[in-house]
Amino acid sequence: MRSLLLCIVAASPILLGGCDDKSTSSDASDDAVDEVVDDTGDDSSSGEDTGDTEEPDPDADGDGWPASTDCDDDDAAVSPGAVEVCNTVDDNCDGNVDEGVTVLAWGDLDGDGFGAPGTEEELCELGPDQVSRGGDCDDGDGAIHPDAVEICDGDDRDEDCDGLADDADDSVDPTTQGTWYADVDGDGFGDPDAPQRSCEDALDSDPEWITDDQDCDDGSAAVYPGAETVCSDGLVNDCGGTAAAEEAVCEWAGSALSTEEADAMLSHSNAPGLRAIGHADLDGDGLDELIVGALGAKVGTSYAVGTVFVMAGPLSGETSLYAGTAIDGDATSDSLGVSLVGVPDLDGDGYDELLVGAPGSDVAMDGAGAAWLIAGPVTAGVASALAGAAWTGSAEDDLLGAGVALAGDLDADGTTDLLLGAIGSGTAGAVYVVRVWISH
Repeated sequence: MRSLLLCIVAASPILLGGCDDKSTSSDASDDAVDEVVDDTGDDSSSGEDTGDTEEPDPDADGDGWPASTDCDDDDAAVSPGAVEVCNTVDDNCDGNVDEGVTVLAWGDLDGDGFGAPGTEEELCELGPDQVSRGGDCDDGDGAIHPDAVEICDGDDRDEDCDGLADDADDSVDPTTQGTWYADVDGDGFGDPDAPQRSCEDALDSDPEWITDDQDCDDGSAAVYPGAETVCSDGLVNDCGGTAAAEEAVCEWAGSALSTEEADAMLSHSNAPGLRAIGHADLDGDGLDELIVGALGAKVGTSYAVGTVFVMAGPLSGETSLYAGTAIDGDATSDSLGVSLVGVPDLDGDGYDELLVGAPGSDVAMDGAGAAWLIAGPVTAGVASALAGAAWTGSAEDDLLGAGVALAGDLDADGTTDLLLGAIGSGTAGAVYVVRVWISH
């Protein structure tokens, strides 16, 4: 820009010459510059700047960043030099809001530390029931999440959220699996040498898999624990047996045996006429007792009164009948014990009952006979006094009680029915079917 410098010297006019510093006096160079005029000769005394001088860049919020670079010159907390914080504002003026300062949160309703898929959102901080990791496949069960241990549960639940459940998941806890054994021969007993660990058995597979592991020969359905001996099959059928024992059984099956080979012999000189034999659990111990009838047994000075003996096992060698419990008839020639039978528990007390016949009994009339039902547990005494139920013949010489037996449940009432024989009844004898309940 070209300009003229007007030099004014107070008190005396002077001629103007060149005003550059080369032609003016040193005094003129020391004069103050009062005003500037442009080369058009316009009056600039008004003070208006009409040149190209740059306008200043304001910093309204005083944060040290001018408005041209500050994205919000009204907020000193916002500038290119600010630190981004989570407040939905672009604090550092980079065009992004809350970048790098938010957390990804998932909803966690079951409190297991893992959130449910589809609930995630960007937040400044975690709120109640929110966590910083997802992957929970069942947010309604705190036992199910990616850090859980897969177990056998019967419901095929995917506890560890890997998409596999129970046996399909090779990370399943083996301590929760069962051990199954192959039953190739289908005898209900498994092969101990063929185990399989799994959550569930493979019942639909061939072979079947069961929990038993006691079969000693899974190639033969005739061989298993407790199997009966099959003679001439060349096998030891019972896993707990021996060849010698099974050979002995087969020898007995086809041999004429002597009573000398018996395990026990029961008798007594005062109890002749051993006739009927039965068994029942009359003392409730889970084992049957042997019941022996001696119709000719003498009681006191009376002959043929008859006695029924109840013998608890085990029995061996020569044993006196009187070592057991003795139940006697009433009088001479009663012949108690000519017939007897053990009766399954009728009153539900855990003891079986005993039915005995005395065809010579005169309790009702001469020779009418009688039958008595005695409830367990039995004790020694007279049959008629011990009986819970009694029947007598309807006429002289009926001989009721000559035979007694079980008829099974003929009327489907859940209890066993009884048969009483009277060989002297009428002209051909009779058999009576009776039902009975006992209450204590």
